[in-house]
Amino acid sequence: MSSTDLMWVTGGPQGSGIDTAANLFARAVAKAGYYVYGKREYHSNIKGKHSYFETRVSRDKTSSCMDAEDILTAYDPETIFQHFMQVKKGGIIIYNTHNDTEDIEHIISLENALKERLFEFFHKREMKGTVKDAIDVAKENGALVYGFNMEGEVAVLAKKLGEAQLGRFNRYVNTLAVALSTSILGLSKAHIQNAAGDMFGGKGSTLQENIDVIDLAYELTSDLPKYRVTLTDIPYSGHRVLLDGNTIVALGKLAGGLRFQSYYPITPASDESVYLDMNKNVRLTDSTIDGPAIVQTEDEIAAIAMANGAALTGARSSTATSGPGFSLMVEGLGFAGMIEIPVVITYYMRGGPSTGLPTRNSQADLLFALSAGHGDFPKIVLSSGDHIEAFYDAIRSLNYAERYQMPVIHLVDKALANAYAVIDEAELSTSKVKIERGAILNNREDNYKRFRLTENGVSPRATIGSGNIYWATGDEHDELGHITEDPYERDSMYEKRMKKLVTADKEIPESERFSYFGDESASHIIVSWGSNKGAILKVIHTLKEEGIDIGFLHLRMFSPFPKGINRYLTGKKLIDIESNYRGQCAYLLKAELGITTDSLILKYNGRPPSDNEVYSAVKDIIVHGTKKVVLTNGV
Repeated sequence: MSSTDLMWVTGGPQGSGIDTAANLFARAVAKAGYYVYGKREYHSNIKGKHSYFETRVSRDKTSSCMDAEDILTAYDPETIFQHFMQVKKGGIIIYNTHNDTEDIEHIISLENALKERLFEFFHKREMKGTVKDAIDVAKENGALVYGFNMEGEVAVLAKKLGEAQLGRFNRYVNTLAVALSTSILGLSKAHIQNAAGDMFGGKGSTLQENIDVIDLAYELTSDLPKYRVTLTDIPYSGHRVLLDGNTIVALGKLAGGLRFQSYYPITPASDESVYLDMNKNVRLTDSTIDGPAIVQTEDEIAAIAMANGAALTGARSSTATSGPGFSLMVEGLGFAGMIEIPVVITYYMRGGPSTGLPTRNSQADLLFALSAGHGDFPKIVLSSGDHIEAFYDAIRSLNYAERYQMPVIHLVDKALANAYAVIDEAELSTSKVKIERGAILNNREDNYKRFRLTENGVSPRATIGSGNIYWATGDEHDELGHITEDPYERDSMYEKRMKKLVTADKEIPESERFSYFGDESASHIIVSWGSNKGAILKVIHTLKEEGIDIGFLHLRMFSPFPKGINRYLTGKKLIDIESNYRGQCAYLLKAELGITTDSLILKYNGRPPSDNEVYSAVKDIIVHGTKKVVLTNGV
């Protein structure tokens, strides 16, 4: 653990500016030299239900969260009821005393199941269940409480600045709550003012009003004691950026030469395409301004069909979707497999089945992605574990698709898609990955054989409009593309397509397919994938400090499955950690390598695993030999 490592949480009704408030906080502390990692949790309604943002602040790079909260910043009643038991002893609650008399019964946005649990909790303590009751329980548990009548303070400020501004000033309660917390954390006011300038400056600016509210917060807290951990400035060099997972995938695609993306709006995939559409025009190496075409289609079937068509013209092409949308894309995926179209599907995993938990985390679509489409055809399936991996995997996905002329599915779980992190810009270097377009035919050939039988399965690819004529059909075909049902030609074409996966398996380096962390001689090895990576890295570091050596194999590519991992796993006690019910990665280890995992740590309630619950589960397995642990933490 670093000397500064704390959790800050804010919440409120969906649509009330919680994301804006959290970004204001994250930007402010980042300007002081700290790394942050923010976890965004929100309901699948437009407005009203509880939304919250957890932000980890650390001197060191971090990509996970803890459950115990150091600072809870709440301006509404529900945030108190959702989080008051999570504030650690010695932690701080900054709340709105205007809500003291609000009780559970009258908060209509509370989930019924949570209401019942809270009624039982307060009934046992002979309490009615008001905000004040929850605050008193938090005090008993050792939390420090700072109460402010936030609406009242904002109203007084509005009157000072002019009576007419009172109504508009009500929306600045969020800014006040954030600034109260940064002041109590000892953060320089200049940093939050500068962060406000980044976010609220420009045409029609509300910047000055936000600055006035920030000044008010620092005045209100000027005589209050600071938190035990204060955010004094840390000198740093270079340029840092605050990005979420959707955005960094979009940046990777732009860096990788994306020319076309189609999409139909769906959570949590849409944010990537929206960002691309708003920022698609970039300065190229020859100083021209250009960018990809971004098309919102009428449905996901149209999206995959458009992406396929664009790829046939030679455009680097992709689409982005989530589980229900991918289900609709499967026929188009099979078409791409049959006529060897280089197309990328960025697949943002969320809770299913059906609509499921559309705004919550899951890793339950791995086997679906691998087996999607009737019949056998090659596809590359890879997954990213953090923001840096997501950036480079987005570039590589475009390369893989064109190099091997097959669909590529890039898996990104919801936790990573919606997580914000401070990243050193130097880590995002396009010089580390070159654009590879594969075997493209640049001249015109008579009797062009688009599906020519080759040793490695990859045929020279001509694009539509190049003057080379061939037939592109979803039926089985010969080398020219003509439909055939001849059994010998069927065998030749079938084997040619599947041979490409063998070629990819030989050529794609292990460094792009998996990573190993920790002691290779350790008796226990954790196997996992996706955004679980951050929590697991924290856990193996903590265990090492306790004298327990444990390794971690982080899988990044599932098709072709990396056989080289066998050397790390044979003869070891294996702990599989996943955010799904069945342990799908463990299933693949058994199917691909004949390796059986000894223990499972699973989480499927829609929330990503935290450091502390992974630590407790791993420790339980090592000490007691437990076979299966189901993680249940989360609001």
